[in-house]
Amino acid sequence: MIIYNFEKIVDVDKLIKEINQSGLLNFLYVSTAHNQLSVCFSSTLSTEDQTTLNTLVSSHIAFDQQKVVQNIISNAMNFGSEIVKKVATENVMLGITQAGKTKIVADVCKNLQYYLTTGSLYVAIDEINRLIAEELDPNLEPFVTEARLNSVKSEIQSYLGIV
Repeated sequence: MIIYNFEKIVDVDKLIKEINQSGLLNFLYVSTAHNQLSVCFSSTLSTEDQTTLNTLVSSHIAFDQQKVVQNIISNAMNFGSEIVKKVATENVMLGITQAGKTKIVADVCKNLQYYLTTGSLYVAIDEINRLIAEELDPNLEPFVTEARLNSVKSEIQSYLGIV
């Protein structure tokens, strides 16, 4: 039994799959402890196979970057959608339907709603700042106010860790 040691943090299952797909023969197991990696073979690797193993280990990425990014986007979209749902619920409870203001509020906030539901949270902050800077129509009260927009902005900033 021959063990090849490396200093690397790995996704063990992913590395085993990569080793098996590489064509390296006599592979037995992988073990890890903190950032120490041991790859065990039943016999000594040829120089060419050692190069293959070294390349595999050095180029191995311990996490799936695409999955990480997808999770970040999905979480941001879910967060934004929850804000939209919360604000819509509050507006209904404030009487938006009875006041006949649903369409005008939806029209004024359509970009903000889009940015929130697509997870474009930094752009949503910019849109809130734009809405406030353009001075809100008093006819939108109490459904769209500077205080309510700033509250949503604070929630987003807190989520993003930029407070």
